[in-house]
Amino acid sequence: MGWAVVLRNDIGGFVRCSTGFVRSNLDIFMVEVLTTRDALFRLKSLQVDDIV
Repeated sequence: MGWAVVLRNDIGGFVRCSTGFVRSNLDIFMVEVLTTRDALFRLKSLQVDDIV
């Protein structure tokens, strides 16, 4: 299962993108959880504090 994340700022500008792949039969909920986790990790690495 693969996924992609596109992070945008508050005015819709591109910040960063990320992709991932797991050799497994994950359900859609787990893919969303992994995608959200990855996005939050990327934001933390960019030292972004205000996340909505």
